Amino acid sequence: MEARAMQGAGPIGERPLAPPLYIGNLDENVHEEQLFSHFSKYGPIHSLNIVKDSSTNRSRGFGYINFMNAKDGNSPLSNSLKR
Repeated sequence: MEARAMQGAGPIGERPLAPPLYIGNLDENVHEEQLFSHFSKYGPIHSLNIVKDSSTNRSRGFGYINFMNAKDGNSPLSNSLKR
C-alpha cells in the first residue's frame, strides 16, 4: 500500500480539515472498512473513499482518506518511508 499527501477539497459543502491522503496500490478486494480499521490508529478519520470504476463498480486500486487533523495524516507517511 502506498500513501502520499495530495492537494484537494474534502466532501462537498464542508471545509477540508486536512489535505486528502492518496492511498495507492490497493488490492481490488480491499474494502473501505479495512482501510478505516488500518488508518484509524493514526487519528480520527473524517472521510474515506476507494475509487471505483463507474461501469463495473470494481476498485481502481486507489483511494483517499481525510483525517480530522492535518498532523494525523503525517504519521502514515512517516511510517511508509521507514520501510
